[in-house]
Amino acid sequence: MLAILCASISIQAQDDKFLWLEEVDGKEALQFVENQNKATLDKLSTEKNYKSIYDKSLEISNSSERIIYPTITGAYVYNFWKDKDHVRGIWRRCLLANYTKSDLNWETLLDLDAMSAKDDVKWVYKGSNGLYPKYDRFLISLSKGGGDAIVIREFDVNKREFISDGFMIDESKGSASYVDENTLIVSSNFGEGTMTSSGYPNQVKLWKRGTLLKDSKPIFEGQLTDVGTWGGVYRDGSKSYTIIGRRMTTFTGNNYVWSNGKAVKLDIPEDCDISSILNNQLLIQLKSDWKANNTTYKSGSLISLNVSDLIKGQKTIQVVLVPDEFSSISEINSTKNKLLVNVLTNVTNQLYIYSFADGKWSRQKVQAPELGTVSVISCSELTDQYFFKFENFITPSTLYFADAGKNTFKAYKSMPAYFDASKYEVKQFKAKSKDGTMIPYFMVSAKNIKHDGNNPTLIYGYGGFEISLQPFYSATFGYAWLDHGGVLIQ
Repeated sequence: MLAILCASISIQAQDDKFLWLEEVDGKEALQFVENQNKATLDKLSTEKNYKSIYDKSLEISNSSERIIYPTITGAYVYNFWKDKDHVRGIWRRCLLANYTKSDLNWETLLDLDAMSAKDDVKWVYKGSNGLYPKYDRFLISLSKGGGDAIVIREFDVNKREFISDGFMIDESKGSASYVDENTLIVSSNFGEGTMTSSGYPNQVKLWKRGTLLKDSKPIFEGQLTDVGTWGGVYRDGSKSYTIIGRRMTTFTGNNYVWSNGKAVKLDIPEDCDISSILNNQLLIQLKSDWKANNTTYKSGSLISLNVSDLIKGQKTIQVVLVPDEFSSISEINSTKNKLLVNVLTNVTNQLYIYSFADGKWSRQKVQAPELGTVSVISCSELTDQYFFKFENFITPSTLYFADAGKNTFKAYKSMPAYFDASKYEVKQFKAKSKDGTMIPYFMVSAKNIKHDGNNPTLIYGYGGFEISLQPFYSATFGYAWLDHGGVLIQ
């Protein structure tokens, strides 16, 4: 049977007249691309408005206008920035109080271009995490050339320099987080037999300051056939939890809490996602139905479990949110006291603030603009302040500064509007698919449009990998299509 199948595949491959396109850098493939580009350009360049549309689109594409997106850490916002003068980028910070007043007194902490020239290494910034609650020290992750393997070095932000006798981890796939000022939880390449067949760490250790990494204390070891094992720290106010995540596959794994000198396995589903810990509640999102305490919790639900009870082997469960057939949870974040849940309903976002009191969850809706995409940009661990972004087809990306405790927000910064959006409107409809499923879609058009079937219409869609194509602002769509009588369907 196998021989027949292989023979069939071989015959089909030989009969494929376009097999030469598989060689993406081949002479025939490149010539084909060049021919198609020429045919397209020859056709478009004869259009009456081609030159003006081309010039305007080029201006939009070359615009240097950008929103400086913040990461709130302590009293500061941090930002990694690239431009023509900082090709590899700079890591910098500004006082949050000044940032919100647009008084951008940026302090450059690390210049990757200067560092790369000095070390003769093409350093790529891969992120940082700070030491709670002062955030005067950070673990900086750097990659040599942009690969997955990273070097981790401890950095003093007040002195703006790496700490010569601080924590330093050689190049490896892995991670490290502060447990306290003098302790890290580390997953890395510790030598032979410590990396899985997938190329990720298999062991997690606690490393004390002043000792060698090779002498650090092993606290967990997975299987070599796993995807990998990592450690991390979840904060709940002043309390912290050292968490170990063992991934047997890409989508399944076990989670442990390091408690009283041992790794305690959490009795939660292998395929759930841990979101955060807030008010002694472990927030998890279910990827399949889960039966616990004689109750079945539906796939897609967001539930919380009392952490103290869970460590003791008991399950005290509260339901936070159960999405309906047209909804799903797109992201979950937390401030000091509040939970932010971003719900995708009919392909548009609705942001909710959840509070936990008297053993139950309650919620308030954030009255953000409608029929668009909302993304939480950054949250404070020390306050209930956060930033979120909104955009839709006729509204440029806008950054908002918000307070989850008061449920207030105000616009901070918007991208330029390259076309007059007041002439257009966004409407949403549903179409019935062949199997009867109602599929939501958007129509963007002039407000005074005549529905006579004569309007040029661009239909754009995508589906796959559990990714929903959400509303987005495109200046070129607006100027080149809507402003010339077009209708956009997505």
